[in-house]
Parts: sequence; structure tokens; C-alpha cells
Amino acid sequence: MQVKQEINERHCRILKPVLDISSNTHTATANPAASPDDPLIMPHGARGGSPSGRNGEDVVVPDGITNPVASPIDLLIMPHGSRGASSSNRSGEDVVALNGITNQVASPNDHMIMPHGAKGERISDRNGGDMVPPNGITDPVPSPNDILIMPHGSRVDRNSQGIVASDGSQGHHTRDKEIQTLAMDQADMEVKSSASSLDRDIRTLAMDQADMEIKYHPPSGWEDLTACLLSKVFSYLNFWDRARASTVCCHWNLVFHQPELWRRFDFEVTQETTSYLKSTPKGLIKQVLQQHQEHLRFVSFSIDAHPKSAEVACDILSQMVNCSLKTLELMSSAKPTFMLDKDRFVSALNVVVVSSPHTISSLALSETPVDDPSLLMLAKTHQDSLTLLDIESCPNASSRGITVIADHCRKLHQLTIDYSHLSEELLSALCRDEHVTLKYLKLNITKEDAQEQFHPISQESWALLARHSPNLKLVMNFYVLDHSDYEVFFNFEMPVTHLYFGRYVSQEVLGRVGRHCHRLNEMVICANGNIPLDRELLQIAVHCKHLESLGLGECEVHCAAIVKIAKICGKQLTQLFIREEVLLEDEQFSIDKMTEKVSTYLGRDWSPELMPYWD
Repeated sequence: MQVKQEINERHCRILKPVLDISSNTHTATANPAASPDDPLIMPHGARGGSPSGRNGEDVVVPDGITNPVASPIDLLIMPHGSRGASSSNRSGEDVVALNGITNQVASPNDHMIMPHGAKGERISDRNGGDMVPPNGITDPVPSPNDILIMPHGSRVDRNSQGIVASDGSQGHHTRDKEIQTLAMDQADMEVKSSASSLDRDIRTLAMDQADMEIKYHPPSGWEDLTACLLSKVFSYLNFWDRARASTVCCHWNLVFHQPELWRRFDFEVTQETTSYLKSTPKGLIKQVLQQHQEHLRFVSFSIDAHPKSAEVACDILSQMVNCSLKTLELMSSAKPTFMLDKDRFVSALNVVVVSSPHTISSLALSETPVDDPSLLMLAKTHQDSLTLLDIESCPNASSRGITVIADHCRKLHQLTIDYSHLSEELLSALCRDEHVTLKYLKLNITKEDAQEQFHPISQESWALLARHSPNLKLVMNFYVLDHSDYEVFFNFEMPVTHLYFGRYVSQEVLGRVGRHCHRLNEMVICANGNIPLDRELLQIAVHCKHLESLGLGECEVHCAAIVKIAKICGKQLTQLFIREEVLLEDEQFSIDKMTEKVSTYLGRDWSPELMPYWD
């Protein structure tokens, strides 16, 4: 309110002299005292006091307007024809400035502005002619309706042709109406400026008030958190922690049952006699199936080796008829797992597959009795959504059933199978133009039967796979004991990137790996015997330019060979695992010296792994 009152008073103070001029009234208006730099505004015909008497007092003109005291450098604004008090009247004379400024020729309606103290001279008559002062400025001829803007302290006389200041100053002329418009515009600008300042003050006040509220009203406690925020907090907790938190209050319990917190659920099905893991309570399983089944998207089952655990898991699967799963993962801690009852498992799995049409993208069915008819149903129902399939150690599935999956599910880019299920037809289906680029292919080479022989895959099929999927991660895990089991592997170029030898591997096989596995990125050798592998490992380091990880278990190697491998691979070798007890010191390097050299080549502190000992 104080700001608005100040704006109104300022507006009235500016407009009142203008209204007095336009109405030719003589109401005495007292202007406030002004500084020497303020302009002096006088109406036409006003007669100012003597300049010699301006020592701090106001000047009162005949029409009643009191003008402030000003210095000689101030401007005097007077209508054309006004006559100021003069000690030496220069009536009828023209003014020519002495400062060397020549005014331009102008029409009678133009304004004339001259500096204080300028002395005018007549160059031509005032009947439309120009006035040229000694400084070269040509002033326009004013009309009687124009106003004269002169420095404060100038003395003017009037004749029929114009205004001549006693000190030589020529005025600046304009019309009465124009000065009214000018003053009103100025007042409007001040009003707008004041209004803008008022808006800023209001915004500042509001911000200060908000800061005060934050200062004196701290955030609410946990019990007042919104459901959205509390749900976000709950999402970082595991299920059992969320369950305990739900007992705090009714509000937290309601948030606990929100759908977004039930998209993922892990069923633990175990028996006390066969597992130390805690099983999911039966009451909770019932609650999930009755209240949150339609919210489930990511489900996993973990069971132990007890037959009853597999039966409970199959019962849960058979009841999931209203869900739309995206991922389903079946895991077991020990065999025989789901192998106990093939028909029961297949029936339960088909319920989930059918009840979640076109939604399943990831399916892990390792060590289950899934068969080819189930794979065919999966291919037809989820051909547009399935991207990951893990069916290793599934004896009831065949290469034909997996090939059907590859033919129909063209978005499949991650596949884990046994090597026995790999075929030329399957690789051809995975390498078709309409099939997406394969990102991950894991092959488990396991020999359950001693009489079993591994079938070979042609070099052309491996080359086709490498061309179709150049960034493929091909993982091969070997769990074989006989040297003859490697006969069909590494005889030509193979796009393998990760090799894991879980059992025995001969020096001759490692030599073939160095010659034909140029894409090799990681290799782990768990056991080899007592024969040092210096030459084979150096060959792999030289030919496998992308090698980044090397792990050596029960296999001997000399310290000098490890130093050379580190020198060849350099900082690219980000993981180097070697047990200290398998290192053989030689004439060049002891274990300590070898450790120092290897650390230098790898660009980081490195040391061999120590086997822990217990008393």
C-alpha cells in the first residue's frame, strides 16, 4: 500500500503543473526545493526573478508557479513568447551562441536548444529565415506557440519575431500540447517503473515467506511421507525388509501392497531336511497368488533336491493363470530337481506360457524336463517377444525343437544350450537375414556317457556365424577328461571369445587354441597336471590380440613366462589370476622379482594369489 500511495503522489506532482499550463490558471503551485542540477520549467509569459537573487531561494513567476532554485547550468523551459525579468533587456535581438555550434535549418514548428551563456547574432530576418550563431549552428525560427528551453538563469525578451535571451541563450521551442503529452508519458513511465518495483517487492516477499515457512516448519516425519515417495523407498528393500516395514502403520501397509512393488517375486521352495535356505511361507504364497498375481512380471523359482519341493513349485506354476510374465527363471541347488515328474512340469509350464501371450521375453529352463512340444508352443505364442532362452541340461529337448525356436523367434539374441543340441541347421537359422544379430551364445560341452562322441560343426557354419554376428560373445565351457574329446574342436578358425576348461586340457589342445582362436578374450584353465605350459601360454598371448583375462589353477608355469605374457599383453590384460604355489622360480626371476616386473607391465599393483592355510 505504501508503494501504491507513493506512485499516485508522484503522478499527481508531475501532472499538476502541466494541467495548470493548459488551462491558463494562476493557482499557486509550490514546487519542491531542487538541487542546482534540476531543470526550471516556466509557462509562456512567466517572468522570473533576477539571477542575482537566486542564492538558495525559490523563483515565483507571475502566473503563480513557484520554480525551484537552480544553477546556471540548469535548463529553463518556457513557452515561446515568454518574457523573463532582465537587468539588461535584449528586446528584438536574435541570439547567436559563442561556442561554435551551428544549428541546422528547421521549420517554425521545430524546437530551438542553445547552451547556457550563448550569445546570438542575427544572420537573416526572422520571417522564416535561419539564425546562425557564431559557432555555426543554424537555429530554426520559432512560432509564438512554441516553447523555449533555456539554461537556468537566462534572461529573455520577446518581440514579434522571436525570443532573445539577455545572456545570449536561444531557446528550444515546442507546442503546449506536446509538453503535456511529454509530461504524461513521463508520468506513465514512472508509474510503470513503480509498478514493476512493486511486483519485484511482492515476489521477494513471497520468497521470504516461503523461506520462513521452511525454516520454522521442517519436513514431516516418516509417517507423513506420500505413497509415491514411500513406494520409492520400499523399492530399494528386499521383500522381507518391506514386509517388516509394512507393520509400522496402516499407511505403510497400504503402500506395501501397491502393484509396482509386486512386479518381481522370488519363490523359495525348500525342505528343512535338505536345505538350510528359508522357504517362502505358505500363507505368503497364497496371498501372492490371490492378490498380486496380475501384477507379477519377473518371477523366479529356487528349489532344492527334495521331490516335494519340485511338486510345490509345479503347483504354484499351474495356478498362475492370470499373470502376464516377462521373465521366468527356474533354478535348483541340486539334482534331480524338476526331473521327477515330466508330465506334471510340462503341464504347469504350458499354463504359464499360454496365460502370458506375447509377453515373455526371457525364459530360463535349465535342468528341467521341457520337451519339443513345449518349445513349439513357446515359439508360436511368444515369437515376437522372446529374446533370451536358457535350456542347457534339458535331455528331453532336441536340436530340432531348438531350431524351431530359432526359426520363429527372430528377436532371439541370447541362447544357452548344450553342444549336443547345436547343429548346422540351428546355426543357419540363427544367421538368416531376417534374424536379429546374435549377442550371446553359450555352449556347454559335457560328456555324460563315456561312449558318446561329439559331432563336428563345419568351418563354413562357424564362418557364417562370425559374419552375421561380428560382435558375438561365444562362450564354450568344457567338462571333459579325455584328450580324444577335443578332436572336433579348434582345428580351424573359430569365433570363440571365452574358454573355460573345467577339467583336463592338454598342451596340444592349447596350442590349437593359440593358432585358431584369434578372437579369444578370456581363458580359464582349472587343471592341467605337472607339465609347465610356458610355450602354449606365450603362443596364446602372441596370437590372441584381444586377450584381457587369464586364469590359471592347477597348472604349472615359470616366472619368466608370466613376465613375458605381461609384457606382450600390457595394460590390456585387466585380469590375471595365478596361484603362487603353481609358479616355478627360474634363473631369471624369483617370485618377488617377477611380481615387481609384472606390476610394471600391467600398470598397476599385482601379486599372485595365496592359498589360505588353517591350523
